[in-house]
Amino acid sequence: MNGLKNYYKLYLKAKENIVYGVFLCPYLINVKKTPHEESFSILKDWLEKCSQLRKLDFSINSELRNRLKNVNQFKPISGNKLIEENKQLFEIINSS
Repeated sequence: MNGLKNYYKLYLKAKENIVYGVFLCPYLINVKKTPHEESFSILKDWLEKCSQLRKLDFSINSELRNRLKNVNQFKPISGNKLIEENKQLFEIINSS
């Protein structure tokens, strides 16, 4: 859980809310093999803390249900792919 603290800062700096969709959901479900219920709880806690720092423009429960339902076998995005698609986010992650 300590690693999730670093993502609070990332979420605020990133222009899109892709941190949990591209990294955390696939990581918890497909890499760590965390059960959906536990992943939901971890991500909900994280997003609620984010919402205390910055108002979120979506329903946490609804968004998480959709993300976790659709994560399937997606792996977290690779560093090379992230550089291609969003170099600014890659730089934020590497500066953390």
